[in-house]
Amino acid sequence: MDADSGAADNKVVLRLGYPGLISGVAIEDLRNDTELINVLKAQGKWTM
Repeated sequence: MDADSGAADNKVVLRLGYPGLISGVAIEDLRNDTELINVLKAQGKWTM
């Protein structure tokens, strides 16, 4: 996530994206991870 804040106009611009880099650290893409999906289903948090 990139965040730019302009103090003069009080605007905040967010550029959201996943997966990506945060301070040079790679985030593993777990959106289709079978174990994660099964845990979410067991918790009633998976709707697909």
